[in-house]
This record gives sequence, C-alpha cells and structure tokens, in this order.
Amino acid sequence: MLDDLGNQTVWITPRIKVKHGDYVDGAPVAYPGCAVQPVQSDERREDGEATESRWKLLAPPGFPERTTSVLTADGIVDDSGRPRRLHVDGELQTHYDDFGFAEYVGGFLTEWRG
Repeated sequence: MLDDLGNQTVWITPRIKVKHGDYVDGAPVAYPGCAVQPVQSDERREDGEATESRWKLLAPPGFPERTTSVLTADGIVDDSGRPRRLHVDGELQTHYDDFGFAEYVGGFLTEWRG
C-alpha cells in the first residue's frame, strides 16, 4: 500500500444547477494526499513553451471515481497565477493490491471546458 501518494490537495467544487441551465459553484471539498503530474504534450504556446493540457492524478482511496465537478489542485495554476479549473478526462479507477485492499485512485485530468 502506498503510504504517501503526494503532498497536493485536490479540491472538488460541485456544479449546482440553479435555473434554466445556469450553474453556480458549490462549497469545495478538500482531498489531501494527492499527486497531480503533467503528462508530456507536443502542444506549444505562441512563445514556443510546451503547454500543460493533461495531468495524471493519483489520489488516496476514497477519492470519488465519478465526478462531473470542477477540480483544482495545489500548484496547478494558469499564467496569471489563478488555479486551473480541471475536470476528469475519461474515468477514474481504484487500483487494488494483491490482497484486495485499495491502494489508490488514478486517472487523467484536463482543462475545464464549460
């Protein structure tokens, strides 16, 4: 079992429908002990720097596998220093050890498009 996946906190902010397709952000829920790492990308900005558009998430057991909420992570910020709004890309999956105990939840995140 992994004792320490990482030292980042991932915040899940639920999107709440208020009326006629309008949404507001609910109260964020913290999930400490995560690791969020950029995935190598061939995309480049106008200045030639590589862009980070996809991240690998490793989270402790109990992190929700299914969420359509907005996620932010410590240290993942845009060029102006604001936390990047992310969402799950595909599905998250709980991984188990040889004895059937949950070790971690893993998957990918991308920029929120909403």
